[in-house]
Amino acid sequence: MFNLKNVIVQAELNPGFMANDVTQEVFDSLKELRSDLPFGYTVEIDGSLEESTKAAKLLSEPVP
Repeated sequence: MFNLKNVIVQAELNPGFMANDVTQEVFDSLKELRSDLPFGYTVEIDGSLEESTKAAKLLSEPVP
């Protein structure tokens, strides 16, 4: 089993900002950093944006 270490980033949003939008914007702004990380290191999205993405994927699948 792998011993994964995590760094969790959290923030309070100013009124008028949506968490998923801010999360996606931050993730996108880290594109260069993500591409330069050493092998075995990743930056991943978690929380409400990840859950929304999973739900949208499931909803877009054809119904048998």
